[in-house]
Amino acid sequence: MRWEVRLPKSARGVKNAFSVRWRVEDIIGGDKRLDFKRPFLPESLARVDSMDFLTSQEKLLFNQIRGYGYLYTFGMVEEFILPFVLDHVRPGAY
Repeated sequence: MRWEVRLPKSARGVKNAFSVRWRVEDIIGGDKRLDFKRPFLPESLARVDSMDFLTSQEKLLFNQIRGYGYLYTFGMVEEFILPFVLDHVRPGAY
């Protein structure tokens, strides 16, 4: 008889999250440049189209500003919040 150990979905999700390794440098940097003629975020995240008081150029700029905000937020989560949470979760995991 063969035994199979199945992890709970949450544990599998954490395991999969740690297997993903990407850096901003993989997307931009070196010979890759940002195209400032295009939005940085999809409309579903940026939500600038409904702002009728902005011109199309201002909407594009605001989309890019919001994109920077998302990038900064995820950087903060990765650098400070995740290590903090992991330090508090680890003692109860063993």
